[in-house]
Amino acid sequence: MRGWTLVMAACLAVAGGASVSAQPEPKPSTITVTGLGSVETPPATATVTFNIYGEGATSDAATANFLAKRKAVEAGLHDLGIPVTAMKSTAFSISSIRGRDCDRDSYSDRAHLSTGACAITGYLAKADFTLVLSPPERAGTVVALAGRLGAGEPQARDFTLEDAADAYHRATARALVNAKGVAEAIASGSGVHLGRLVSVQDGDTRDEDVVVTASRVRMANAPVVVVHEVQLQPKPITTTVRLIVTYAIQP
Repeated sequence: MRGWTLVMAACLAVAGGASVSAQPEPKPSTITVTGLGSVETPPATATVTFNIYGEGATSDAATANFLAKRKAVEAGLHDLGIPVTAMKSTAFSISSIRGRDCDRDSYSDRAHLSTGACAITGYLAKADFTLVLSPPERAGTVVALAGRLGAGEPQARDFTLEDAADAYHRATARALVNAKGVAEAIASGSGVHLGRLVSVQDGDTRDEDVVVTASRVRMANAPVVVVHEVQLQPKPITTTVRLIVTYAIQP
């Protein structure tokens, strides 16, 4: 009987120990800081946009005028070493042009007939084009050439990175270093010691695809008379990462 009692006591002791060890560890005291990291990377590409339109008294005439302008722009790009296939367009339209009197309020609520004040005076054939260039410094020359050859509203825009993920990773590393420095300063000023890293959260303020709209421009006459060389010097693209970082602290 005594042996049985000893066995029961031992079992209870083991059970009691298991119960104690199963208790969750208390949460450590923490410091939460914001870490910021930024890197600047030269853009790898630039997007040039423009439209080509043709006018004519008939739809066929407008189309023929459009095709002639397009052929001229393609030939000019070819002379610059840019393949014609680089010009991308997803739409082409032909619209009828009517006299100014057709815009009066008396005609705004009914169908337009091709007689009287609303007679068709001509047609406009139009398409919008996009051209992605690398290196981006050539974009200015292409804009000048497209405008010279009859393209409408040519402009260089949307300077982008070759590898946005790499820029983000480098900015993240800087953000972590910045966060640790801030946390160490707070801990030191508070009379405690910085412990292990507890958690990292993305602050969701990434700006990887920054559009650069302002650039320094240097213009010079190129050896070929029909082309104006416009050398762009695009601003570096800034990639910024904001992290919310939590560290444990120790007395």
